[in-house]
Amino acid sequence: MVCGKLAFCLLLCGLVAAVPTSNGRRDPADSVKLYEAFPSSVALFTSSNHTSFKCLSSSRTAFDPKAKTATYVWHFKGHSGHK
Repeated sequence: MVCGKLAFCLLLCGLVAAVPTSNGRRDPADSVKLYEAFPSSVALFTSSNHTSFKCLSSSRTAFDPKAKTATYVWHFKGHSGHK
């Protein structure tokens, strides 16, 4: 019984002291690449249960990589799925 507890404590100490290896370099997200890759989007989750966001989607209307700007239009649909 004592050996089992000692082995468990040593295992926990080993896990606490373990340092994970680095998975490589992590660069910050590039928003220009994000805007370029996604010309449209769909809302999958809202923090509130507001019904107007149930069928929310968007489409990109303007994109300027030099100015690092993008413009999206949001499309709200009614309760029956129609505009």
